Amino acid sequence: MIKAQKRQFLFAFSLLGLLNPLFIQNSVAKSSYFVSSWLINLYVLNQSPFIKKLLFLQLSFLNPHLDFSKKEQRIFLTCDVEILLPPQSPMKGLVSLNSSFVYDPVRYQIFLKDPQLTSFTLDVFNAQENQIIGQLSPIISNLFNGQAIYTLTAEDIKMFRKAPSSILIEDGGIRFYFD
Repeated sequence: MIKAQKRQFLFAFSLLGLLNPLFIQNSVAKSSYFVSSWLINLYVLNQSPFIKKLLFLQLSFLNPHLDFSKKEQRIFLTCDVEILLPPQSPMKGLVSLNSSFVYDPVRYQIFLKDPQLTSFTLDVFNAQENQIIGQLSPIISNLFNGQAIYTLTAEDIKMFRKAPSSILIEDGGIRFYFD
């Protein structure tokens, strides 16, 4: 009986030790609140694929991954792309872009703002794909403008007593600051 109680105590004590950074994070939430990049990436991955339709063409953006640059205050998005142009078989490739971001306090969401295409490649490359890349490159950035990359949870929102005064990219995520 004593061994079982000791194991429960050790388990609870070790669990408290693991959760301690969460308690510390929440205790400073009055001045700032941090959303980690792994949580944002998990959210974006859960929302994918992003499917955009243009007349007779369908673009599917799959397996998105976000990186954050503190120095540049930019978000870098890389994802697979699948282009369906009937009656042909789908063309597959990779899209990379970088973007600033904006926070919508009404919807509690972070959106990409003014993304810029940095690369767009297709696996099989011939004259037709070259023409498709040339025609799609200018509009791919616009397809991601306003794309939500994270929605704060109800628990996140409870931490906010007021709207954030600023939001900055830090190493490993995004921090909301409150004055």
